[in-house]
Amino acid sequence: RCIICRGEAARRVEKDVVHMEDNQVAQEEELQALQAIYGEEDCTVFPEDARCVIFLSDIGVVIRALFPQEYPSDAAPLLEVEAPHLPFDAEAELHRKAEEMLAETPGNVMMFELIEWLKEKAVDIMETLEKEQEVQDVSGDASTEQWGLANDELLNDLDNYATDEAVAHELEAQHLAQVAAAIVTGNTFSEKRSVFQAHVAPARSVEDVEAVIAALLQNRKVAMATHNIMAYRIDATNGVWAQDYDDDGETAAGNRLLHLLQCTGARDVVVVVSRWYGGVKLGPDRFKIINNVARVLLDKCGYVNKSAKESHSGGSKGKRK
Repeated sequence: RCIICRGEAARRVEKDVVHMEDNQVAQEEELQALQAIYGEEDCTVFPEDARCVIFLSDIGVVIRALFPQEYPSDAAPLLEVEAPHLPFDAEAELHRKAEEMLAETPGNVMMFELIEWLKEKAVDIMETLEKEQEVQDVSGDASTEQWGLANDELLNDLDNYATDEAVAHELEAQHLAQVAAAIVTGNTFSEKRSVFQAHVAPARSVEDVEAVIAALLQNRKVAMATHNIMAYRIDATNGVWAQDYDDDGETAAGNRLLHLLQCTGARDVVVVVSRWYGGVKLGPDRFKIINNVARVLLDKCGYVNKSAKESHSGGSKGKRK
């Protein structure tokens, strides 16, 4: 009886070994196929670790996959999906749907089908968000006058209750909401897995600048960016400029951003460029990208002075603490 048991155990071990060998061959072939399809620049494979990183540059989505020894015979890849330009809930939904798809197709290699499916879903989500934004923009234009009247009434009422702490907090929240509504966010730009996005807002005081930063950081995606490089330039009259910058860890980027504002003659504006680092160093090119995405949005919003060359009066005060 013991001999039979040992024989069955040996056969099970042999079967497991065969499965592992077959899985290893399937994994290597799949990694090679993925790199051939998506190219070496957008698909980095690590055969020794049975993993890969795929960057879908056209939609700004990063997919990281790790193949366990049991894949594809008895397990699915371990997956991580990053879409920094999408709202957090949309990104989480994308990841959840991908996990469901993996669970429904055991026993087969599936990465190509999964990636193409994710591309379709990401595009659908982006189109839906764009339509929702268009509706909000139309509604916002139609209600601007009503909002202004309501805000005037609110300010008049608050004059009578200036010492009431609760009302003061409400006023602060209303101001923050107004500031957030004035922020314009540009399109994302992707380069070697890093994603860049500019934000521009009017600012006529340092308090306005601080409110813009606070409003932006309420967006979880912006708050989770690797760097949020900022610069502002405000015409304080009589040839005096209030201007400053913040590198936020991207050394020398803030000063270059402020120099861009000076060169373009931009005034009464704050610009923030968010960068989500993709794992590949860009070297000096990153400064050009940061300034380019900022300049495009500044021009779009009418802050670039194309006819006059203003003197760059007043130096920057240094890195903002």
